[in-house]
Amino acid sequence: MSDRPVFPDLVAVVTGASSGIGEATAHRLAREPGAQLVLVARREERLQALAQALPCPATYVACDVTDDDAPARIRAHVEAHHHGRLTLLVNNAGASWRGTFAEGGYRLSALRAFDLFPMTHHVECVALLEKRRL
Repeated sequence: MSDRPVFPDLVAVVTGASSGIGEATAHRLAREPGAQLVLVARREERLQALAQALPCPATYVACDVTDDDAPARIRAHVEAHHHGRLTLLVNNAGASWRGTFAEGGYRLSALRAFDLFPMTHHVECVALLEKRRL
């Protein structure tokens, strides 16, 4: 196996970073030389604890990615704290509810609609990723 970093000078946004796969992804990416992470999830206290525990610089945005202003808030954070540099987006945020569609249909369909238009296609994040290709 090569000693070459997988993601040299990585600046990554990881959504759903407060637990599960998102948290594990943040721990893995934090081992890359020169890595800087932007952790995104709803639970601010968990994001803060994770950011402090990682072996790399990490900032966070506490928000619900289904909120209309979430992509703009994340972009503004990346612009302010990482000079607009973004090399990787891990779009991992998720949610679950128990109940029938009749009980939670609207909420479930709202998340599904967001899933069909994920942050990887949202103009706020695409603009940052596109800047990397220039």
